[in-house]
Amino acid sequence: MRELIRHGSAAQLLLRAVIALAGLGFTALLTVISERGVADFWTALAPAALSLAAALWPQNLAPLGMLAYSVVAWVAVNDDVRTAWTLPAAALLLILHTGAAAAAVLPVAASVPAQLWIRWTGRAAAVMVVTILAWMLMRAVSGLLIPGAALILLAATLLAGAAALAHDRWARAQAG
Repeated sequence: MRELIRHGSAAQLLLRAVIALAGLGFTALLTVISERGVADFWTALAPAALSLAAALWPQNLAPLGMLAYSVVAWVAVNDDVRTAWTLPAAALLLILHTGAAAAAVLPVAASVPAQLWIRWTGRAAAVMVVTILAWMLMRAVSGLLIPGAALILLAATLLAGAAALAHDRWARAQAG
């Protein structure tokens, strides 16, 4: 964190602010959906802390922790994940992920070339389009109930997190 404060470029600081704001925006949305209030630990304080951690340490597992926690919390507090609130939540998490990925691959003191901003924004937009299409398809076939859908989503999230952790440890062992 000292390195970010001392040597961080304006672009790197902007990326970190985008990560924090996207995470805090998701936290606010989660708090509104859950109707638990801003002092609730599970829907307000924990995701806010994870958002700030993701902004400060995007090269660590903090962004993965925030994303995994967000998906689990969203499914836990939301009676119907097909609601229109799912799209803004998905967009905020996509912004957090894209910002963290960009911040993690760039040196702290590096300025971000315009070409990189354009490429990453285009990729994020493409992912959001696919997300919207999948959401619309899910709404169209919502008459079909899938027993245990929340459990399946939770299991898939945990599996993805475990796979990412295993890959992170493998990559560190290869570099070490």
